[in-house]
Amino acid sequence: MVYSRTLLLPLSFISIRAIWRLNMGCRKPVEQSVPSGFDYKIVVMKCGDTSIYGEELRCEECSQVRPWYICKHGRDVSEYDCGACEFD
Repeated sequence: MVYSRTLLLPLSFISIRAIWRLNMGCRKPVEQSVPSGFDYKIVVMKCGDTSIYGEELRCEECSQVRPWYICKHGRDVSEYDCGACEFD
């Protein structure tokens, strides 16, 4: 197994981590309106973070691209394989 010199982690772990970070969002600032009494306030967060509703926050550009964990049938494949994809 090949290890990196600085972190002493397997290189396969580092490459998977780098790919994961790239696919989670572009990190551009995204504005969200949060209810605050009878008014609201604007909260600026980064693309790819968790939104105030518990979902992945995505900018307009990233929302046009299908994330890595959604298959072409629209199912979440982060934990389980898609049954329809296996037959394609």
